[in-house]
Amino acid sequence: MTGYLLFKHAVQRVFRNLDDALAISGLIWIATMAVVIIASTYAPAMPATAEGWGALTMNQILIALGANIAVIVASIWIAVEWHRFVLLGERPQTVIPPFRAALMLAYMGKSILLMVVLFAMMFVAMLVLMLVMALAGALQFLVMAFIICAGSALMYGFYRLSPMLPAAALGTSLPIQDAWSKTEPYKAQIFQATILMILMTLLLQVPYAFLGSGVVGVVVSLVTGWIGLMVGVSLLSAIYELATSKADR
Repeated sequence: MTGYLLFKHAVQRVFRNLDDALAISGLIWIATMAVVIIASTYAPAMPATAEGWGALTMNQILIALGANIAVIVASIWIAVEWHRFVLLGERPQTVIPPFRAALMLAYMGKSILLMVVLFAMMFVAMLVLMLVMALAGALQFLVMAFIICAGSALMYGFYRLSPMLPAAALGTSLPIQDAWSKTEPYKAQIFQATILMILMTLLLQVPYAFLGSGVVGVVVSLVTGWIGLMVGVSLLSAIYELATSKADR
């Protein structure tokens, strides 16, 4: 299986099971986006600078944080249920999928662990870049090249370790070392699928860039955000299947 076929398999799995995908995620995603839209009328998006944070009131900070926490919880809720549908064949039996708090907490814990490991690696890479810049001078193209390469490397590292997440959704535990070793034979395919996922993510941002924050823009962002989430989670499931020798071949 090539990286293209791996990515294609993830995309097709969503749209071939569109009814189930919408049954699992539709109401949760719409409700969450409604919370985000309502919150945005009271507080701006989370600032990227210290000055931006300083300009917010405490209520605005709490509203912004609450909206982002809602998105995280909803994404994990959907991810756990979609993994279980894909890997165990568990179809939704209720209008709103069950809220499996224990599995969601385990999934969040593994996600945080992954982020800590990857950003620790990123920190080391930044130290190396600073050393190179100190020796060669602060070249703008060097900084941009580093940002692009580092971002791609982080995504690749995430997908190499990603079997930990579907395993958590299934109620099992997969250590980091095991996840890395199990994906080692498929590192080329995972790298190719990572590049395709990055390209798809960038393409999904194009319509919103032109439509802005109007009604049409909000609807488009709702749809593209859902597609990005579902395909991303499906790719995690596909990599898990590949790494555990359960992938369709």
